[in-house]
Amino acid sequence: MKLVKLTLVLISIGLSACAIVSRHSSTDYADSRFDEESRTVLDSEKARNLSPQEREALEDRLTLNRLEKMIRTSEERTQYNNYKSSLENDRERIEFLALDGTRARERYLQNKGYSSSPTRHRRDISSLIEQNDIAVGMAREAVRESWGDPESVEVAGRRDSGNERWRYTEYVTTPEGYQQEQRLLYFEQGRLVGWEKY
Repeated sequence: MKLVKLTLVLISIGLSACAIVSRHSSTDYADSRFDEESRTVLDSEKARNLSPQEREALEDRLTLNRLEKMIRTSEERTQYNNYKSSLENDRERIEFLALDGTRARERYLQNKGYSSSPTRHRRDISSLIEQNDIAVGMAREAVRESWGDPESVEVAGRRDSGNERWRYTEYVTTPEGYQQEQRLLYFEQGRLVGWEKY
């Protein structure tokens, strides 16, 4: 029954459920802790009040988080981190991770016209990106690789100045259950200078 519900969710967001389930059949997909947490988030009171587009974005983010946690090898993780910022959005990242292995993913990248030499970062920045973390001084591209596309971007001054405020919404676990948390990131001249959450 759990697998049927999960399959319906995947179909509703336009994914090939068969590809994902068959790729990861040895991981007790239907009974995993993540699936239970995903259902809890999607069934929460706040999730019920989301618009259809916001709910779809939340479903995509939950699916992407699950797929990122299921990356099997360091070669796959390196490949994904190298191209994460090049992939346009969460949907494209999901398509990419749903493919089986680095060769299939490389063909996908070539078919989409992506360069074979992705942007490289210093070792410390790459480490932060792998942990989905951020630090003061990171370039906008590195933050986008780590956290994905922001919900909104506000520009201060000239558009090419690099002075921006990015907004993200995350769902975090609290003693009262899942709560929505807003995160604002501030950039000056294209570099992260600080952030706040509320």
